[in-house]
Amino acid sequence: MIPIGVGSFHGPPTEDMLAKLACVKWCVLATYLSAIGRLVTDEPFGAVNDVFGASFGAFLLKEDPALGYCFRCLQETPLGAMSEGGLSCLLPYLLMASLNSLFGMLRVYAIAVRYGTLLPCTGRPLCTQPLWVLLSALSQLLSSCICWKVYKLMQLQAMEYLRVDLNIGGAGGEGRSAQPLPLIRPFQGTPHQLGEADRV
Repeated sequence: MIPIGVGSFHGPPTEDMLAKLACVKWCVLATYLSAIGRLVTDEPFGAVNDVFGASFGAFLLKEDPALGYCFRCLQETPLGAMSEGGLSCLLPYLLMASLNSLFGMLRVYAIAVRYGTLLPCTGRPLCTQPLWVLLSALSQLLSSCICWKVYKLMQLQAMEYLRVDLNIGGAGGEGRSAQPLPLIRPFQGTPHQLGEADRV
């Protein structure tokens, strides 16, 4: 995942961030589970989409014990060349999860309108496909909301670091006397008129 938009973040994550990211872990695991369910119910493209979304989450939560092994496996693939993981993957995962949840919800709505229920049939594994789509959409919707809150916390922390840096810089320059820049006024001096010798 190519990191975007988080270059201003400084310092380790706060306790509040870690608590919210712990909830994201369960959403990522639910997305992996929905990918398996969609593959079993003969929806390979949806399963691949969920795998990609959950992989973004594994990069984000590379320090988590449950997803660390998955992250290390992904690092051995070409995806490992795109990012080192961590909070730099927050916005890519947020974008991916938001899009997946949007399209998933639209599909669930279309099935509900067409059949009047999310279980149009029973007795076959294929009948549970809408439920797996719903699980995928809800898990990624929840994770995107939590990641947005984490992103706002990151912005606040970055502003705090910037304020501290400005205060330190201001304290270091207290003993310096301000040297005003010279004022330049145009059209000053004695006027000069061209004589006959100056004219060509």
